[in-house]
Amino acid sequence: MSYQAHYLVSHFREMHTQAEEILRAYQELSKDIEEGIVTIRKQLDEALLELAKNYVAELSPNSFERTKKLTGFQGFLRRDPLVAMERERVQLSNRIEKIRQDESYRKRMILVGEHGTLVAEFRERESFLKIWEQKCNVYERLPDFLSLIETMYDTPDFNVSWYQPRYWKLWAAGDRICEVLNMNDFGDDVLPAYREVEQQRAKWRIQVKDVQDKIDAVHQLVQTHDESVARLPRLPEIYLENCQALLAKHLEMADIPLLDVWRKSDAADDRGLESSLRKVACMKNKLLLLEKFHKEGVFPMLRSMQERSNKYRRKITKYRRPKYAHTRFPQSTLDTKFKGKRSKYLSKRTKAGKLVDRILVYDSYSRFSLENDPNFWWEEMTGKPPTSFTPSLRSWYDNHRSGSLIRDEQYQQSKIAMAKSQYIEDDLGYMS
Repeated sequence: MSYQAHYLVSHFREMHTQAEEILRAYQELSKDIEEGIVTIRKQLDEALLELAKNYVAELSPNSFERTKKLTGFQGFLRRDPLVAMERERVQLSNRIEKIRQDESYRKRMILVGEHGTLVAEFRERESFLKIWEQKCNVYERLPDFLSLIETMYDTPDFNVSWYQPRYWKLWAAGDRICEVLNMNDFGDDVLPAYREVEQQRAKWRIQVKDVQDKIDAVHQLVQTHDESVARLPRLPEIYLENCQALLAKHLEMADIPLLDVWRKSDAADDRGLESSLRKVACMKNKLLLLEKFHKEGVFPMLRSMQERSNKYRRKITKYRRPKYAHTRFPQSTLDTKFKGKRSKYLSKRTKAGKLVDRILVYDSYSRFSLENDPNFWWEEMTGKPPTSFTPSLRSWYDNHRSGSLIRDEQYQQSKIAMAKSQYIEDDLGYMS
């Protein structure tokens, strides 16, 4: 069977529409994954800080020694926070006492209170400044006046040539301003009059700024005093938070399963620490799985569907050319296979979205033993083996089928309930 070009155009237009539909569906999935990654990164930061708090619950040599033993982090021993805190305590105390002895601070209400001497002086100088500002505005608000000042019009330094259009515009502006101000000449009359008031304004601007600087200095002194007084009693809290944040940053790159091994050797009964370690491991693997899912599954699909859409667009353009109007083409010219795969692609996208959602909402990390290979997080979070969206992980599972998840006994009932509620009947198999 053969087909005319107009039929091919209609056929490939339909294929292009379907390809665009599938492309949009996977673009939405990609966006959901990217937004999920942002959310999980934030949750990971919170989990790392929570873990750090389990290691450093107080500022003490014993706490720092324990942190070194359980994490390998020696920063608190090399740069002792207690020494730094004591030094800052002395500095703050000295600063507070020095400020209290400062005459400007002791007379702060007299100087910068509502009716303070500096405030009164500022208002007086500002009132004089306003007078000269208004006098300058008489000139400066006139159209083109500032352009004449900038170019030094009607002075020996005016260097705009007569053959330039701007020369004639400035000349006209100068004559117009002389007329408005009822003066004869810009250079001889207007400019000297303006320079006189402008110099007075500049003088009073300096006067106002001088007083304002003195007022600001007093306010800065008071602010420094108050901030120092407020910070002093909070030093233990502040330094503890700094230590925890510093350790959290270190733990971001740590081997969490190894930290769990060290925990068991020294703090096996610390359930809070154990739970925090599992939570951090969970968040790290959520990120890893989502990134892998996006890179190995969604991105290739987006690229493939975009290429297919572009191919159909080119074919539409090709078969609409007049030279093919009366040509017949064989059935092999059509793309009949893709039309039959549309529903499968969309179904696969729906199932992929459900897997992503399960990874995002999973929070039963406390039952997952860190003795497990990290690759088992996929099965733990989704309730099933990897799919074609994560071929590298699927390959690992194919070679480690004899392995099984290790969970705490107290969580076995929740395991069964989760498996029943989260099981996906249809597999996301390979599709060409």
